[in-house]
Amino acid sequence: MHFRALFVVGVMCVCAGSVFGRGWSNGLEKTATDGNLTMPYRVYLPAGYDPAQQYPLVLFLHGAGERGTDNDKQVKKHISGLIDKTESDYPAILVAPQVPGGSGWLASQDLTAYAIDDVQQQYSVDSNRMYITGLSMGGFGSFGYSSVTEGMTDPPFRFAASAPLSGGHVWTADPSMVAHFNHVPHWIMHGSNDSTVDVRHSRETYKSLVGMEETDSITFNTQMLGYPTATSGNIRYTEFTGKGHNIWSPIYSGDEFYEWMFSHEIPEPTTAILMTAAVITLVRRRS
Repeated sequence: MHFRALFVVGVMCVCAGSVFGRGWSNGLEKTATDGNLTMPYRVYLPAGYDPAQQYPLVLFLHGAGERGTDNDKQVKKHISGLIDKTESDYPAILVAPQVPGGSGWLASQDLTAYAIDDVQQQYSVDSNRMYITGLSMGGFGSFGYSSVTEGMTDPPFRFAASAPLSGGHVWTADPSMVAHFNHVPHWIMHGSNDSTVDVRHSRETYKSLVGMEETDSITFNTQMLGYPTATSGNIRYTEFTGKGHNIWSPIYSGDEFYEWMFSHEIPEPTTAILMTAAVITLVRRRS
């Protein structure tokens, strides 16, 4: 009986391990540099990674509490679902950089662009299927990076979709600024009772992206993830009624988030765009 009991416990442990999938420590430790500064990041490759096959890339931006240089804190908490799901359920290359203490996303010490460039050079990335998500400070960073278009960063890159959680962006009524954001599909998510980052940040950002006035009320016209959701074009905003700051665990652990995200890709350039690019290149060469 004692042997059988041990056997059953052993089987239960093996099953539990398979349910939770890979852990945060399975990520490859990397360092990005611009030739002067350095920044750590982790890379998680999908199960059975095949360099002959192109994979989507998911960029995760951590919150303020995970800043540092240990290359651990940004992945130890909050994103076990993201690490697990991109292994086999939704195979993708997951990249998780870590900005140093006192810094922030898109600041001078943020070398995310260089980390992305490194990963594209080392692994087989589908550049038309690159996605960004982040929480809290990383939610603000996701908005910032989703406005990036070719030529605005060095090296350049673009995202096919953005999912900022518990973040927001500075309100802007400038149509030219809004245009930088809403060419990228966004799924904005925030808890209505968030006492860390006020929900108004996500509400106002949604209104700005869809062309509403700052004083307008949001109409929640459907439900997603079990919560009221407002949709307009390729922008959606889900408000987690009664929830606080930490809303990411069920989002990253479920399927709805990934099905939405991976359904998007940057369309191939049209013939007209390719011809324009060729003309610009020719002019530059002659000048």
